[in-house]
Amino acid sequence: MTDNILFNGKIDDVESARNQLYFKEASWAEQPVISCDLSDIQLGESISRYRIDVDDVSFETLFFPDKRKKLYVSLSGGFYFGKARKYPTFHRWSYKPFLDGNLVCFDDPMFESHPSAGALWYYGTRDTAYVDLLARIILKICEQISIPTSEFIIFGSSAGGTAAILLGNAISGCSVISINPQFNLSAWNNNVTSYFRHELHIDLTAYDRFERNFILPCEKKTNYILALNSASPRDCKQFIPVFEKLMLPVQYGLNQYGNITTFIHHTKYHDPHLVMPEQLGFRFLLQVLEGIKNASNIDPFREYGYLYAEMINKKYEMASALKDLKTEIQNKQCEAATKVHEQMAVLAEHHLE
Repeated sequence: MTDNILFNGKIDDVESARNQLYFKEASWAEQPVISCDLSDIQLGESISRYRIDVDDVSFETLFFPDKRKKLYVSLSGGFYFGKARKYPTFHRWSYKPFLDGNLVCFDDPMFESHPSAGALWYYGTRDTAYVDLLARIILKICEQISIPTSEFIIFGSSAGGTAAILLGNAISGCSVISINPQFNLSAWNNNVTSYFRHELHIDLTAYDRFERNFILPCEKKTNYILALNSASPRDCKQFIPVFEKLMLPVQYGLNQYGNITTFIHHTKYHDPHLVMPEQLGFRFLLQVLEGIKNASNIDPFREYGYLYAEMINKKYEMASALKDLKTEIQNKQCEAATKVHEQMAVLAEHHLE
């Protein structure tokens, strides 16, 4: 797995090591973007931005090189319907210190033209699946830096998690970590479904020859980890029908069913869909993935799965309590300000008399 950056045994180094681990320095955002076609991709030896064209579709790309022979692929998710989403957005680029290999981040090119659509899933058009174009880019990158498909991991959450599953279906032998994905696209958000129908002329309820409208993790040689929150009604509506179709039980914690591993926690929040494993949780899932690849089972990790599920719950319980406390303080401040204003108005009235 990753180098042990934080726990090197030297207490004096903990704070500096922790700062490195959670680094947020984004100087790459100021770098010029290198435009290239699929046929002439030339990855550099430093952090670089690219705009890669394939079949007249441009993919905004952020690449973090590493000499170790693994490739991590991060797919950006969506945003709230009706609110403009910044383009490009590279989700989880700051996870690089937790990863033992190259990291490449892609944004969904559909957001360039449709910034307020909410979720777009790297869908494409009726005749072109953007995930298939993206698969060609990834395979080209793997070829250039000599990484076999067995050594790359695709990950994302929500709409990015959906695209990760689609890529895992397209690229046999890779690994996928998908967090709170959508499986039945038309059942996710009525506004998004309507937007697809009226603006993109795509019916998400109809048959699709690329099998994008109702998604299953179906490539037998790909390892899938599905991280799901059973306290989210919207997500339950998505994954429970899939589990029923695949005849998988919905079980708390970490469980394995062939090449599909599920990590289900139950965490309430103001929007439980947003609850997901972050850096440390993601590192845990990577350890699970290594266990699957090396020993073909997750038995050594089951207890830790329960523990981590409870840690997520406690973290968001505290976050909710702090949010409620902040709201209460703000309300009391508003009440106090209103009373002061009323008293000043009374004094002013008496002064006029």
